[in-house]
Amino acid sequence: METKPIVTSHGNQVLFSSLHSALLQGLPREPTEWRRSYGRPAKTLQLEASFVPFDEDILPQEKDKTLVSRPYFHIFWTDCDLDTYKQSVKEELMEWHTALKNKNNPDWLIAVVVNDESKIKSKLLPRSSVIDKVKNDFCSKHPDRCIVLNEPLKPDSKSQESWNSFLGRMRGLMLQAFSRHLSKYEENMRSLREKRNEPGWDFVNFFLVQEELGFMFEMLGLYDDALIQYDELDALFSQFVLTQATTGKKPAWMSKFMKDCNSWAGLSLRKAINHDKRDRVKHNEATLLDFRNYLFSRQCALLFLLGKPWEVAQRAVNFLHQTIQEVNTLKVVMPEAALDCWVFLSCMEILQTCENHTDTSQMEAYSLYTANLRDYTRRKLYSIGEMCGLTPENIPSSEQLTMVLDLTSGMGIEEDSEESYSGPGGSHSPRPRDKLREALSSNDTFQKIFLELSELTMGTFKHIGRFRSARLIGKDLADFYLRLGEAQKAESFLVDAMKSYQREGWHALADGAMLDLAKCQKLQGIDLKYIKTCCSIASSTNLPEDVRQTHLQDIVETATKSPDTSFTLKLSSLFHIAEVTVLTPKVIVDQPLEVEVILVNNTPSDIQCDSLKISLKKTNKLPKLLSQKTAVFRQASNSSAKEAVPNFNPVAQQITSILNVQAHYEGAPLQPNTAGIVCINTHEVLRRADSSGRGANLTDTHKDYDDFTNYASCDDVIIKPGENRLTFEQKNTSAGHYKLGQLWVKMKGIDFIKYLEADQFFLVQHNDPSCDIIPVNGEKLVSGIQQWVELTLDPGSYVLKEGDDLTYLTSDGLMVCQEEEETTLQVAKITELGHAVFRILLFHDINTVDHNAEIRLESDVFPDPVCCSVMFSCPFHITHKLHTASNRKYLQILVHGNTREDFTLVTPSLTVDSPDIELLSLNKANQELVVNGDMNVSYMWQLKSNTKHVIKTNICFTVTFHSILDQENKSRQLSYECNVENFLTLYTVKTTVSAQPEMGTCKVGTTATLRVHIRSHDNDDDDDEADTSLSYQVLQDSSIWVLSGRTSGVVQLCEDMTAEIHLNVVPLVSGLVPHPPVQILKNQDDIWFKQQDKKLENKNDDNIPLSNPEKNVVTSRAIPFSQGQVYYASIAQQVHVLPDAGD
Repeated sequence: METKPIVTSHGNQVLFSSLHSALLQGLPREPTEWRRSYGRPAKTLQLEASFVPFDEDILPQEKDKTLVSRPYFHIFWTDCDLDTYKQSVKEELMEWHTALKNKNNPDWLIAVVVNDESKIKSKLLPRSSVIDKVKNDFCSKHPDRCIVLNEPLKPDSKSQESWNSFLGRMRGLMLQAFSRHLSKYEENMRSLREKRNEPGWDFVNFFLVQEELGFMFEMLGLYDDALIQYDELDALFSQFVLTQATTGKKPAWMSKFMKDCNSWAGLSLRKAINHDKRDRVKHNEATLLDFRNYLFSRQCALLFLLGKPWEVAQRAVNFLHQTIQEVNTLKVVMPEAALDCWVFLSCMEILQTCENHTDTSQMEAYSLYTANLRDYTRRKLYSIGEMCGLTPENIPSSEQLTMVLDLTSGMGIEEDSEESYSGPGGSHSPRPRDKLREALSSNDTFQKIFLELSELTMGTFKHIGRFRSARLIGKDLADFYLRLGEAQKAESFLVDAMKSYQREGWHALADGAMLDLAKCQKLQGIDLKYIKTCCSIASSTNLPEDVRQTHLQDIVETATKSPDTSFTLKLSSLFHIAEVTVLTPKVIVDQPLEVEVILVNNTPSDIQCDSLKISLKKTNKLPKLLSQKTAVFRQASNSSAKEAVPNFNPVAQQITSILNVQAHYEGAPLQPNTAGIVCINTHEVLRRADSSGRGANLTDTHKDYDDFTNYASCDDVIIKPGENRLTFEQKNTSAGHYKLGQLWVKMKGIDFIKYLEADQFFLVQHNDPSCDIIPVNGEKLVSGIQQWVELTLDPGSYVLKEGDDLTYLTSDGLMVCQEEEETTLQVAKITELGHAVFRILLFHDINTVDHNAEIRLESDVFPDPVCCSVMFSCPFHITHKLHTASNRKYLQILVHGNTREDFTLVTPSLTVDSPDIELLSLNKANQELVVNGDMNVSYMWQLKSNTKHVIKTNICFTVTFHSILDQENKSRQLSYECNVENFLTLYTVKTTVSAQPEMGTCKVGTTATLRVHIRSHDNDDDDDEADTSLSYQVLQDSSIWVLSGRTSGVVQLCEDMTAEIHLNVVPLVSGLVPHPPVQILKNQDDIWFKQQDKKLENKNDDNIPLSNPEKNVVTSRAIPFSQGQVYYASIAQQVHVLPDAGD
């Protein structure tokens, strides 16, 4: 709408012309806040104006109710001097002011342009300027109605400030004028609305009055307020129609809208204001469709100005439905299919116009509302085509051709040269009128346009994520293609629809679509697909039994008519596996394997199957537990185990169709602010079912079938409706772990395959025989006594019978004790597990070195001997230890027990192989000692040597023992051999710690003397073996002693074969403190001989000459003495250390 508020100008027109351009540009430059009465929210306006010369004739009368065409503001311009003002301008100004006053118009302004600034500032001559004269003559009560412009065309700051002040004053006064006029107008309009129930009230007159207010708001740029006026008119008219429908009372003015409708041209949005339609409404010549078209076109024009084309699409469906309802309520007479034509034309016009006003950023919101509109358009076109005989399988009759002509003539004629209102993008699409006429011209064009609209609608629904609606349109297209005879195109739509129904849980609708799909596939002659679909139909519980029976017969007939072709299908849903039971989870080779399957026949009649097989696959993947219990696998119920679309690729998880709701309120329970119900499973109900997943796969591309070379079978079976318990058998299976693979049901020329999903394992074993020996009494087998044992023979994959003989052989040291010297055992009894158990008496020699014995069993039943390893434990563990007391030597024998049971030891003895050593027993004679795992026994002998040159002596210890575990209960002998070497005492080491003479006693922190005395026991100077050079080490414990001096080194024995070492020590603790430990070592010389390759080779040999020192290198090292050669006499001595006086 290009109308602007009218402002008149009077006075110096040359002056106004010079300022006109600046005034047009400056007025809307700054937004102005418009505060209205009655608490209405403030609005921000950018004021514009249309300037016209002042004329008294254009001034409206008080009774005039116009808003758009009236002048709102009046300005008088002058730049005269004082003389000119007195001569002519004052009189002209008086006439202008009087004319406005006579019309009761207070909205005026006098603008005085001053070019000489000195005249303004002069105070010498008061009231001598033009401004003072004007204010005194005309603005004494309203000083704001006169304003001074200081050289407005001059670019300095003073002029700009004056000009901006003028524009601000003008904006404020114009808004005051708008408020004054609108207040009076709205008050009159409200008064007129309140009289709507009085006789003689006319809705058309009120419509024109309120529309004038809408025009005013639109002129001011307040498009949302203008839209409210049309929305109120829309609601008021609808209320009148509803009241007439409920009460039957019809106002007189409504009869104008109830006359017959001869034009259904549809909505036109190509102009912002359709003046022809408005004139028809104004002169009461408009039909109901004309009025509704005009009212909605105005609402759309304002929505486009607000930049909300998606809201036009959102309102469109409600507008169309409401208009159709009003036509039916008011019983407006229209030809058949005329109202559908009007809906189609209006929908197409709205869609085309919205596309022109929509950019890419608004496409999402736009598509959200145009989807339903496109679907409505598509359905109305199909309804028109059906009534005109243009749908498939129909030929238009003469009456239908006449209907097409009548409908075409009622669409109206619009001139192509008419100014369009197509929006920013412009529209080059054919007009809806031409589109509909083309669709009605022939069957082919109708079908083409209908399919185009349907495909576009489907795409729109998919774009906004409404895949259910898209699938429903696809179902309609499938029916359309079937009527066209194009079964191949219909098939994909039917499959999509069936998947959608099945996913939503609408099984009855899915089965209905399945019947159409079977018909479609039969027309195409695709046997495999047709058989699959027939299988699903035959097993459906939602279809009549005769329909299921017919399709079951079609399965057999289709399979038998192609004897050379074998069809392979998935087992479900013709059959259903309820339970799989492995009756023999463990079998031996050549024993029969049995598997029980409960197979459910979902068809209404018996089915003759040639054979049923279960493939057996060898596997390395073992179950967690393979026990003797029968393995059972139960599938879910038939409804849940059934594939989502039978015999086709399964679809995603079904979306629940059940709403779980609960009460919801806000506020106190007894006085809630709001109350309602909420759905608590919206995440399931509103879950997106995307169509971009797996597509329909009507053929079995998955050919990963087992080869069935190893299988369990069940032949010539009649499968009756319901559950059938079948037993599958298989023999001659090689050993190993097996898993049930697939079930193969062969019926005529059709093979049904089902993969058994559960991990059903069984074991075919070929075990070698084995035996095990455990003691009857005690925890383990013990050497040296007779024990009863239990020998268990597991024959493995072989079978032992009672009375069979076994021959045994034992290893060295092991003996089977029998009354008669026999080497055979006879099987007396076989256990439930097939094992043979023998009770025999074993004896293992305790003096045998190897405690791992073996029993070998031989029999005619076994091809090879059965070996059984037996581990015996020695009941004793014996150790020895040499003790020294100066020159005396003692040998201790320790006997440790290894069993819980007691063993009694008697008569110990010790022998040596050297006549120079005498043994003196220190043990009590005839004493019985008990040894077990918790108790040890110790024996002691003193060793006396008659010579000083004893190097190594072998010793043998024997003792007699008996035990309650011994079944023979007799005494047996135990022997232990050991040796001792270099055990004679060579040196004695004594240590003493004494305080300094002046101290008297040892104290903490004071220096004491450590004296180490070494004495050799060999005083013969001619003895070559006496060592006179020794190494020593004083071991320091830093927490007790601080040592000073040489703590290690070499010491030489004196002639009396003694030596002393003195060290200063400082005790760190008080009390009885042990002496610092001392160790002596012997020195040994190593000789390194230089080889020709200049490498040194150790030749620790006394025969190598040492005469040439250039070729030999001699080194010395300290090595410890053998046990017992050095007697440390002071090893347990302590010194009394007193604490420091300060402590």
